Amino acid sequence: MPWGQHANETEALRAAMGAMTAGAQSVYCGYSPHIVGALAREGVPVICHVGLVPPKATWTGG
Repeated sequence: MPWGQHANETEALRAAMGAMTAGAQSVYCGYSPHIVGALAREGVPVICHVGLVPPKATWTGG
């Protein structure tokens, strides 16, 4: 789920459910913990990481 394409948890959930319906086993989500939690509560396996968020790398000096 590319960063910046989903404005809220409803849009992110809709995209994740679409991916799961199309055969995905999980989704990668670089959004906030709030959105990751919303996906997880609905049973979507979410892959993410803690630490530097690549799209924001220049915000912290690269």
